[in-house]
Order: sequence, then C-alpha cells, then structure tokens
Amino acid sequence: MFIIYLGFFFHHGEMTNTTSLVTLLSKIKPDEIYNLAAQSHVRVSFDLAEYTADCTGIGVLRLLEAIKICNLEKQVKLYQVWMNIHLLYNIILIEY
Repeated sequence: MFIIYLGFFFHHGEMTNTTSLVTLLSKIKPDEIYNLAAQSHVRVSFDLAEYTADCTGIGVLRLLEAIKICNLEKQVKLYQVWMNIHLLYNIILIEY
C-alpha cells in the first residue's frame, strides 16, 4: 500500500521482519528512505518495551541489512527519524 503526498510515496514495511524489508526494497529500489517507524504513544512504548526496542532499535539494523542485501548501499540515503523529549522530530542523515 502506498500514498502519494507532496511527491513522496509512503510504503509500509514490517520492521520486525528482514525478509519483508528485502522484498519491499528490491521491488521499489529507492534512492532515499525516510524511516518513520515508531510507537505512537509513550505509554505504549513503556508497556511494550521489548517490542518497541525490536521495532525502533533493531528494526533500523534490519533496514540497513536489507539495503545491503539488495545491493543498494551506494545509491540509497537513509534518513532516520527519532522523536526527542520535546516531541519534535529530528532527522539524521546516515550515509551508508
């Protein structure tokens, strides 16, 4: 599923499953990736701490591994978005 918004295409991938990320990346072959995976509520992130870490922490490693498996490491720029304590988004460019 994807949504066109201001020239961006939003693709949904399962951050807890490397195979689904590899399938998605090999299909779309992106030049840029903006990883917006996060828990939508702070309380839920505490209640499901292990799952939150799996999605948001280890999920980034899975995404990097999927980029490598698809041989996209020289063409893809990954923008990792994290929420800070003030609930503002920070974007960090990772040159892979």
